[in-house]
Amino acid sequence: MDPGDRSRRRAAAAALIGGSFTAEGVIRLLTPPSEDRSVAILMIVAGLLLPIAIGRSTRERLLGVLGQPVVVLVTFGVYKALDQAFLRS
Repeated sequence: MDPGDRSRRRAAAAALIGGSFTAEGVIRLLTPPSEDRSVAILMIVAGLLLPIAIGRSTRERLLGVLGQPVVVLVTFGVYKALDQAFLRS
């Protein structure tokens, strides 16, 4: 396995973990009742900082942060699909 492949995998992992935390925080903020606003904000902040903290290089950190919007959008799509399929039927 070449080092570039490992770097891409680490950047993808950073985007996935950070994006998951960010998406969960945003969903908690948007879903009423949002009594746990502080938890939601902490999750968003943690999600944005995780790729920076776990990336080994500037490139991995940058790709981890830039990949988060894709993860967040996919998470929202899956959340809405599951919500429609199971909770709103």
